[in-house]
Amino acid sequence: MNYNKKIKELLDCVDHADDNEIEWKSMSIEFFNSSEIEDGQIGYHVDLDGQDLTSGKEGDWKEEWIVIGMDSYVGDPVFVDINNIDLPVYTAEHGEDFWNPVRIGDSIDEIIQQFKQNKA
Repeated sequence: MNYNKKIKELLDCVDHADDNEIEWKSMSIEFFNSSEIEDGQIGYHVDLDGQDLTSGKEGDWKEEWIVIGMDSYVGDPVFVDINNIDLPVYTAEHGEDFWNPVRIGDSIDEIIQQFKQNKA
């Protein structure tokens, strides 16, 4: 999968960090590194065989959603919407058979900056 510049920037931060987890608002997010992000799409974007799980139907996983990490406490995905230039960051409750995204960041830049501050 080809990722945009901002996702690559986040992956680079994670690749060079001692720890891939940050506290963000009321959650702890464990980010994928560049070798984990493809497998991180399994169960959301694709199944174990690489078959597309995305759909345009309400409540289904959207093609434009890319999982960048997981909520460390409950295992919910943390993802960005690549159709929006700012790449807003969302989470959604896992195991509900219906994806209802909740925005947790207006831009991936907020997450990158927080990640860099935590690692400084």
